[in-house]
Amino acid sequence: MRLLDRTEMKLTVDYGTFGIVDMAPVPDPRGLVAPAQGSWLRIRRGMAYPDLVSNVAFIRLRLESWGPGGPGTEPTLEGDWARVDEADVEMPSGVLGIEVIAAGLDEEVFSLPGPGQYRIRVAFCVAPEVDPVPLRKSHAPIERAWQGREKELEDVDEFFLVQFWRV
Repeated sequence: MRLLDRTEMKLTVDYGTFGIVDMAPVPDPRGLVAPAQGSWLRIRRGMAYPDLVSNVAFIRLRLESWGPGGPGTEPTLEGDWARVDEADVEMPSGVLGIEVIAAGLDEEVFSLPGPGQYRIRVAFCVAPEVDPVPLRKSHAPIERAWQGREKELEDVDEFFLVQFWRV
């Protein structure tokens, strides 16, 4: 359980989602895998798309790469989170970009240790002044969770923590 690397950025996200995408994607005939009932994270080979609680939002995004065994649950998930979800995703090159629909693709913002199969954990919280209304009917109500995350929510609507480790 060792943090290998991390980066943090602020983004303006539109259309209620953003993508964490591998820069050398391999075609996946299945397309995006529909999220399970109540889920908000869509995965396909080389891509992960978390949904926001607003159609347009200012977010802070932290990407982390962890060694074998992943981060565990402490201390990285201290404080309150609106949602936490995990999935397996294959990253063909391990070099990641961030895709925002209106702004396009910001290439090579983060590198994983290499290509391969990863477990991804995405957690987010919502600033107390943001009204957390689910965008899609299939989503469960979103809790007003943010205590302990005040620093990460400074000047943004939502904070996303995305952690990767090999499986």
